[in-house]
Amino acid sequence: MKKLFCAVLLSFALCASVFAEKSKILSVGFAVPFADTTAEWENDFADDHEKGRGFGLNFSLRAVNEKRISVLFEFDADYIKLDDMDGLDIAFWFGAGVNLASSDSWKLILSGVVGLGLLSRDETNTVYDSSLEKTYDVDNVISFTNFMIGADLYFCKRFGTSFGIFAQCTAGVGAGTAINEISWKLSHVTHSESVDGDSEIFIIRPKIGLCWNY
Repeated sequence: MKKLFCAVLLSFALCASVFAEKSKILSVGFAVPFADTTAEWENDFADDHEKGRGFGLNFSLRAVNEKRISVLFEFDADYIKLDDMDGLDIAFWFGAGVNLASSDSWKLILSGVVGLGLLSRDETNTVYDSSLEKTYDVDNVISFTNFMIGADLYFCKRFGTSFGIFAQCTAGVGAGTAINEISWKLSHVTHSESVDGDSEIFIIRPKIGLCWNY
């Protein structure tokens, strides 16, 4: 955790140094990510893992200075269809890297990234209690908070002076906590239980989108 915190501070420092440069290229991008997520968790309620795929929206800010150093900030919001239930995946990414190759109309950037991922998934199951001879619904919500580290490869092709298209892929692993909340209503009384546990996550995010270069 300390190493990850230091990596976040280093990313902020590099961002500040690059944006302070007089000579820079600032790119604002909007993309559609195609998410591939594997989540694992363990607590008193369950020890399970699920895989899911989905899509969403991405917003990014990226700068490159005259020394070919690049920094980025990204926000992802994805709808994930997991094995047994649906989920909403939100992620914030910070990164720093190098402009590997470029010309007047294109650039290729490789970056290391750190991030914060928030994944929420829920399901409702119908349960029959034979002792009470009653059927009732049980709501199960799991909220994941993961700190992530990974790599990002970015290619942008500019048309004209500003407008361009880009392709990008982010891959990362993370670890954190999973809060499992279960609630049910029986005989007009609502019951609930909550327990914390550990979680791990692996993600791949290919993205295609449009960018505007300043």
